[in-house]
Amino acid sequence: MAAKKGSKANIVLQYGDRSISYDELVQNMKNKWIYDYKREISDLKEMELYV
Repeated sequence: MAAKKGSKANIVLQYGDRSISYDELVQNMKNKWIYDYKREISDLKEMELYV
């Protein structure tokens, strides 16, 4: 069944006693890109997260 147009899926990764949302995963990667790799966010063209 296809999702309705304009709907949004909520993805949460749970492991042990911790959980993290999709939005938190993306924000963590952006922060790593900026602060750890010393890159500009505008340089980030594509992001693939493997969990």
